[in-house]
Amino acid sequence: MVDYRKILQLREQGASVNAIAHLLGCKWKTVDRVLSRCESVWGDIAEVPKNLSNEQIADNIFTNRYSVDQSFLQPDCEKILNRQRQGKSRNELWVEYVRQAKACGKNAYKITRFNELVSEYARSNQLSLPLNHQPGIEGQVDWVGEKAHIIDIDSKERVPIHILVISLPYSGYFYAEAFLDEKMHSWLAGHRNAFNFFEGCPSIIVPDNCRTAVTRARRGTEEAIINTQYAEFAEHYGMFVKPTRPRRPRDKAHVERTVQLVENDLLRPLSQIRCHSLAEFNRLLHAKMKTVLQRPYSKRTGSRFQIFMDEEQKMLLPLPLCEYQSYVEKKAVVSRDSHIQFDCAYYSVPVEHIKQTVIVRATETMVTIYTEKRTLIAEHYRALHKWQRRSKEEHFPGGNTGEKGYSRAGFIERAKAYGAEMVDWCNGALDRFEFEVQGYRTVVAVLSKLSSYHPEVVKEAARIALSSSIFSTKGFNTIAGNLQAERLENLSSKQVQMNLNSLYCSHAQGEAE
Repeated sequence: MVDYRKILQLREQGASVNAIAHLLGCKWKTVDRVLSRCESVWGDIAEVPKNLSNEQIADNIFTNRYSVDQSFLQPDCEKILNRQRQGKSRNELWVEYVRQAKACGKNAYKITRFNELVSEYARSNQLSLPLNHQPGIEGQVDWVGEKAHIIDIDSKERVPIHILVISLPYSGYFYAEAFLDEKMHSWLAGHRNAFNFFEGCPSIIVPDNCRTAVTRARRGTEEAIINTQYAEFAEHYGMFVKPTRPRRPRDKAHVERTVQLVENDLLRPLSQIRCHSLAEFNRLLHAKMKTVLQRPYSKRTGSRFQIFMDEEQKMLLPLPLCEYQSYVEKKAVVSRDSHIQFDCAYYSVPVEHIKQTVIVRATETMVTIYTEKRTLIAEHYRALHKWQRRSKEEHFPGGNTGEKGYSRAGFIERAKAYGAEMVDWCNGALDRFEFEVQGYRTVVAVLSKLSSYHPEVVKEAARIALSSSIFSTKGFNTIAGNLQAERLENLSSKQVQMNLNSLYCSHAQGEAE
């Protein structure tokens, strides 16, 4: 309850309306209304009796000022609250009340007083006030969870799927889509597809406190920190993210009811159908969804689709000209070849960042690389296949990284110890790329393992690899490994034969004696 006595005390001390509202944590309009009504009843706030309790002050300013006037039609507050719970807005109910008052030949309260009477009735009877939703303002989001599945066509196993539901409380219009997980990519894709389905987006989006929406709650308060990527997504669409408060289920009560509707009217019938792909399941889900959206309300005029098209769609924010590009962000360390490895591919960065930790942000088409202080240092088109190298000449001006011993000359010097064949192979591995630094990883990986092979095996492996134009680490090591195994097998066979010969000679000598 508002502390009316404290408002009067602070006002007498000279505090402004805004200052009082800030100190007491209430709206400035509330403070202004209390002060004006006290002046109307007692003439001046200094004349308010000091012995009155908070409740007595409230009774005086809200009852004396607005005593029941028989010339006004008194609203049926209980009926109004029930109809509001069925989906009617407070504005619609006030219009009906005005119409009834005119029909009875009585005056009608203005909408402000009408709302006060209904709210006071709800408070005095300890009733929860239905939320008064406005068209196009709010959208609510929630996951259904593992309430459905598809059948893997190969293993025949049940694969659980998750349903994302986004609803518009004013009309009840909603969108549902199935995903394999509840990760950020699925979360944003569900939002994007829902807004495309609505052909617009709400001004405010109300998610749960899930990890994809909220990083963590701010310590000591109920305020949540919005996930960075989700905040960027909302900014792209011009929306404001308003997560539900902890332990406040009514903050997204509408989508909770919509989730139950999806479970009962969409997922339950689909549970009898065997789907082998996500696309097939979503096709059937959307067919059921459109049927439910066209179904007339039982206690409200029209259907979800009709109310949405007539009243809410035009109030939504327009979609941006280009769709939001979701991204994946990870950390990586720049290798000595001035490249980082990301998603089975290599991307170059300037040589001055070698051995530093960088941040990699990848969309479906681009890879951008930043320092830990978020300074952009490199940008590449995303690799099209595994282990592709994306490099730019300006990242290594001298043609190499400048690392001591980490150059063609250094590698060739190491290869000379294994013969001319190995030198030729190293040159071939470096020459096959546009920039020789792109071959450094391969050459280093091969050279580092040569000590485990016999020198003759290395020479033969290099000769075979050269003749077959095999310059990959895996290819060279496969050849060398097979040759090494053959050599060991031959040595083992010779040793067995020698042992047998020795045994035979010893046996023959014994018989001769």
